[in-house]
Amino acid sequence: MNTLLFAMLLTFTSSVYAGGGGHFHPKKVAKCGSTCTADQIKAAVPEGVKELVKWGKMDAKWEKALVEGVEKKTFKKAKKSLTAWVVTLSESSKAEKKDKTYVFFTEDGMVFRTNGTGVLK
Repeated sequence: MNTLLFAMLLTFTSSVYAGGGGHFHPKKVAKCGSTCTADQIKAAVPEGVKELVKWGKMDAKWEKALVEGVEKKTFKKAKKSLTAWVVTLSESSKAEKKDKTYVFFTEDGMVFRTNGTGVLK
């Protein structure tokens, strides 16, 4: 009986620490090779937003947002730099600054972050 209880506890503990919990891993959503084009990233935005919503990183209201722009930017972080695609989303065609959010993709099409500033921190 003790062995059964221990096995159940071990299984429960492993699943709590190993999975779920909103731990997001970047996922390739763009259909491209090692370097995507702006059009390939733009086409991947709906899937990228769904992935971020699924993991609780973004509100579901952004699934119907308009793509306002796709731009490749290089960010300097400490001694390294990172080049990423930054997609600007707006809730409507007449959006003000507060109605925008940004989704970040790696050069090879993996969605990895979102924020309201458009800057990687």
